[in-house]
Amino acid sequence: MALETPAGLSVMASTRPETAPPQVTEEFGVVARGRLSHPYRCGHWGPSWFILSVWGERTEKIKQWTKCPDCMIKLWKEIMIRCGVCGRHIFPGDGVALYSGKSDGVRLEIATKVGDSVIGCMRCDCCQSGAFFAGNWSPSGFQPRFGGCTAAEACFATGAAIAADV
Repeated sequence: MALETPAGLSVMASTRPETAPPQVTEEFGVVARGRLSHPYRCGHWGPSWFILSVWGERTEKIKQWTKCPDCMIKLWKEIMIRCGVCGRHIFPGDGVALYSGKSDGVRLEIATKVGDSVIGCMRCDCCQSGAFFAGNWSPSGFQPRFGGCTAAEACFATGAAIAADV
């Protein structure tokens, strides 16, 4: 897979053989639940615990009484995006990479775009290098760390080492 930064840099670095990320699906919902009914602060009644599938990835047992499963699913669909490469979830606060929308392996049909760039996750089995780090995802959108470019692009542009509070 040849991923490029928005400015066209291609970084190839690996300390492990390339492996395919886990199978991603369109499944987003409750896949298991406890039998007991419990009042939630959202005003609904629901199970004492539940497990969600988030685009095919299963959560651990969720045992909280703030949001019922339906309200949690609704919230997560509003605040999460999908990685434009592997398709897995990106939560607010997660570090993100930026890729050229013309890169091989980018899935434009599920991608969140920033201008002509595509947002990707920073998981080690997806992002090829930390040099693609560009900022964080937030409920209000992409929060850049280097003026809208990646760490590598910022480093090459300035000729100086860069630092980011990740």
